Amino acid sequence: MKGLAKTTLSYASMIIPSNDAFIGNHNPQGIELFDVAGNFNGKKIITILGSMVWDAGTELNTEMDAAFINQTAPNTGIATMCPVLPHPGYLGSYGNPGSDPVILGGTGPADIVFDLVAADLTLPYTVIARIIIEPVVAEGP
Repeated sequence: MKGLAKTTLSYASMIIPSNDAFIGNHNPQGIELFDVAGNFNGKKIITILGSMVWDAGTELNTEMDAAFINQTAPNTGIATMCPVLPHPGYLGSYGNPGSDPVILGGTGPADIVFDLVAADLTLPYTVIARIIIEPVVAEGP
């Protein structure tokens, strides 16, 4: 397949703040951007819901030493070797109640406050990201 251009899109990103939450598409060939002739298939809008967030299973979800909120140094969370599973939600969230919130209502760098409701990825139909793919029209010289 040497010389063929990539025709599909894959994405992955860590969710911050978190211990090890992430998003990514399941099928690296599933988002076709171009047809077999190399023509752009048209604008695509990919909406990522909170229900699509995964727990990598590499750190215990204590929310202590979580990236971009209270992490004291790299790799300081409590290490685990658990399977990748749907993320249960932040402590004290709609989907993970019963614990005192750390991230929800917390303050990160540059005094960014993580709102108790707006940052709750477990609320039904919560949009956490949107990827928009459209052609860019080049402007003249």
